[in-house]
Amino acid sequence: MKNSIDYYISQLLYKNECVIVMNFGGFICSNISANLNQNTGALTPPKKSILFNSQLKENDGLLINYIAQSEKISQKDAKINLLNFVDQSLQNLNKFKSFRFEKIGLFTLNADGNIIFTQDLKANYNLDAFGFQDMIFNKIKRDSSEIIEESLRLIKKKNNFTTKRLLKAAAIIIPLIGISFLSITQEDRINNIYTQ
Repeated sequence: MKNSIDYYISQLLYKNECVIVMNFGGFICSNISANLNQNTGALTPPKKSILFNSQLKENDGLLINYIAQSEKISQKDAKINLLNFVDQSLQNLNKFKSFRFEKIGLFTLNADGNIIFTQDLKANYNLDAFGFQDMIFNKIKRDSSEIIEESLRLIKKKNNFTTKRLLKAAAIIIPLIGISFLSITQEDRINNIYTQ
């Protein structure tokens, strides 16, 4: 095979909310929105949280079809390759008590024999966050006197009434008021003219 099975699982996690590995378990994705930590100034982009459910073992065909298409092999051969990979992974888990899927996460076996999954945080499977990385922003600290001075400056700019502006406004408003007053007082005459 050109690529490993965990590579194909990783590729499917970008586009799908659930990827089931036959006879092993399923990866379930949920979206987490971007977050700004007010205390530290750390901005984290949106990402996918990946959970592992060992109860999801039935083949849904997604992974086998993807492997068969990518490797240009039959579905039967893809299934055989997948089952060999799963057997090898389970053997490694039982022997070493842990193993890793590249770019996906770490699997460990606890004292009760249950599989514990820890997601690899290096890969972000949310396509909306492509190219974004965690960033840290420093807060801008300003004195209250600076803020007050800047606010006063803005208020003065907005309320800049000069006599020239007032005369222009009066030249427009006074004739409008006069026309309105005439039309109200002469309403009866205007109605008579329209009726004739």
